Amino acid sequence: MINNKDITQYIEDKKISTSLMSSFVLLTAQYFILVYFNLLQSNAAAGIQLLSKIIVGLAYLYALPVVLKRNKTKFFCIYFFAFFIVLINYAIFFENREYIIDLLFPFFFISLPTFIYTLTIRNLAAFKETVRSSAYIIFAISLILSVFVFTGKVSFGRYSISLSYYMLLSTIVFLDCFLEKFSGIALVMALISFLIILALGGRGPVLCIGIYGLLRFFRGLLRFFRDNAKMTSRRLFFRFSLLGIGAIFLVFLNKILESIYILMLNFGINSRSIMLFRQNEIHLSGRDIFYEKVITEILKSPLLGIGIFADRRIVGNYVHNFFIEVFENFGLVIGFVLNLGIILLIIKSLFTQDEAKCNLIIMWLCLGFVHLMVSSSYLIDIKFWIFIGLILNINFKKTSTFAPIKMVNIRVSNNPPPPKKTEY
Repeated sequence: MINNKDITQYIEDKKISTSLMSSFVLLTAQYFILVYFNLLQSNAAAGIQLLSKIIVGLAYLYALPVVLKRNKTKFFCIYFFAFFIVLINYAIFFENREYIIDLLFPFFFISLPTFIYTLTIRNLAAFKETVRSSAYIIFAISLILSVFVFTGKVSFGRYSISLSYYMLLSTIVFLDCFLEKFSGIALVMALISFLIILALGGRGPVLCIGIYGLLRFFRGLLRFFRDNAKMTSRRLFFRFSLLGIGAIFLVFLNKILESIYILMLNFGINSRSIMLFRQNEIHLSGRDIFYEKVITEILKSPLLGIGIFADRRIVGNYVHNFFIEVFENFGLVIGFVLNLGIILLIIKSLFTQDEAKCNLIIMWLCLGFVHLMVSSSYLIDIKFWIFIGLILNINFKKTSTFAPIKMVNIRVSNNPPPPKKTEY
C-alpha cells in the first residue's frame, strides 16, 4: 500500500531527477539555436552558453534543499575529499595548474553535484520516468534539426559529434521502452534516432548502441533460460523472436551496414561512420598518438602519475580513454585499484537479480561509460557521474528502491478524507 511518505519521497526524487536531466534538454536546445541561426563560430555563442549554464544552475539549486535534507553530511564530505585531491594535485603538479584552474568550475559545479544528486535518489523509478520524458523532448528537437540539415536549410559540416551524442540518449531510452513495454512507436523512434546518428554522427554513439544491444541480448538470454517456465506462451514467443532477430543481426551486421550505406547514398547522404566501420583496419582518428604520448609520460612517473588534467598539457586535449586517464591522474598502483574497482562494480551491477535496476544500469553504462573508451573526460562528463552515482546507489544504499507510483488521483495530504454525508 502506498503511503504519504512514499508519495512525498517520490515527488522529491522527481525534483532531483528533473534537475539532473535539465542539462541534457538545455544543451540540445542550445545546440539547435546555435546551428539554426549559424552562431557556432560567433561571439553570441558564448552568451547563449552562459545563459544555458545559469538555467541549469537554477535547476540544481531548485533541488538542493531536498539533497541537503536527505544527507547534508555526505554532501560536504564528498566536496571536502574532492577539494583535498585537487589541492594536492595543484601543489605537486605545478605544470598542470593552468588547466586545473580552467576546469575547476565544470568539476566542482557540474560533475560533483551531479554525482551527489544521483546518489541521493531513493526511488529510481522516478529518475527513469524523468529520463524517459527528457528523451522525448530531446528527440523532437534533434529530429527537427536533422530535417533542416537534410533539406539544406542549415549546416554543421559533414557530421556532428554533439548531435549524435544528444540523440544517443533518445535511442537507448526508446530501445529500453520497446524491450520493456513492446511498444511499436518506441521502436520506430529508436530506429529514426539510430539512422540519424549513422547519417550525421560519429562512431562513438554507434559503439554505445551496439554495446547496449549486446548487453540486453545476453541479459535476455540469461532470463530466457532462467524464467522460461514462468512466462506466458505469448511473452515466451516474443522473447524468443527477439533473441533470434538479435542473433541474425549480429551474423549479418556487415551486410546490413552496407545496405544502409547504399540506401543513404541514394538520398545524397555519405555516412562517415558507416564508411569507417566498413574499412578493414581500425581508424582511431589520431587517438593512438594521444595514447602513446600520455602512456610515455605515465611511465616516467609510475607511482604518482602525472596529475589530473595533465593530458591537456601533453596533447592539448583529453586522452580519449577512461582507463589511461585514471592511470594518468593517480599513478599505476592507485589507478589499477580504481580501474579494477569500477570493473567489479559494473559486473556486480549487471548480475543483480532486480531486473528493473539491472536495465537501468545497462542504460547508463552505455550512456555514461562506454563512450569514455574513445571520447570525453570522466572528470567533466555529466553522464559518467550519473552512472557512478547509480551503481553506488544500487549496490550500497539499502534505501534504494524501484517502485513506480502513478500520481493520478493520489491524495498527498496527511488529512483523512471528509466523512460521507448520511441522508435521512
